[in-house]
Amino acid sequence: MNIQSVHRATDIISLFCRSPQRLGVTEIAAALGLNKGTVWGLVTTLQQQGFLQQDPDSRKYGVGPRLFELGMIYVGNLEINVKGARPAQNLAARTGLTARIGILENGSVLITHLAVPRSEDYLSHQIGPRTPAYCSAIGKAILANMDPAQLGDYLRTVELVAHTKSSITSRAALRKDIESARERGYSIAREELIPGLAALGAPVFGRDRRLVGAISLSETPEIVLGKRMEKLGHELLRAAADISREMGYSLG
Repeated sequence: MNIQSVHRATDIISLFCRSPQRLGVTEIAAALGLNKGTVWGLVTTLQQQGFLQQDPDSRKYGVGPRLFELGMIYVGNLEINVKGARPAQNLAARTGLTARIGILENGSVLITHLAVPRSEDYLSHQIGPRTPAYCSAIGKAILANMDPAQLGDYLRTVELVAHTKSSITSRAALRKDIESARERGYSIAREELIPGLAALGAPVFGRDRRLVGAISLSETPEIVLGKRMEKLGHELLRAAADISREMGYSLG
């Protein structure tokens, strides 16, 4: 059963997943094709319940504390985070680089956990929480281990936007890059999302050999793609295997 008001309320909340800035009633109404009166009633209710909050100066709306609470509960209970937190932290400590865990959700990567070798590095390395799969190491590691039919659907429908001059915008080039990642065992992102940031990504599997996500290491291109790259790739694959075992993956 589709309850229209609930559907519209979730559509409003979903707008803030795609746009980090605050939105006014007029902007929300235009984005969803609704009249302003309907939107005003819905956002007022969402504000009263803590799902949205209104800026007193601009009178525009943003994400409220209730959504933050729910998000923290979600990532705290996510199995790949529970099982992967320690291996990710150990990986960050061994390599001196930032480690991230992510999952594929609705065609893009959702970063669910971040581990840094030193706590003061957190802000300088924070990206996400959602990134395009085709230009991130986590995303390409997942794509490289997808079911061929799923990968084909993704490659046919994804819009390849250039985020940097290094972003891959050719479907043929992306497929070749994904095939290389599959052969190598880990993916490589070469400043394709953020200038000055390179990363390696490795897949994580769970019970029944199901692909559940990926883990990455990131830093400057000089560090990640330099003479340490092969060693970093080995450490990354080791951590991914540790998480996979914790998730119930078995070769038997």
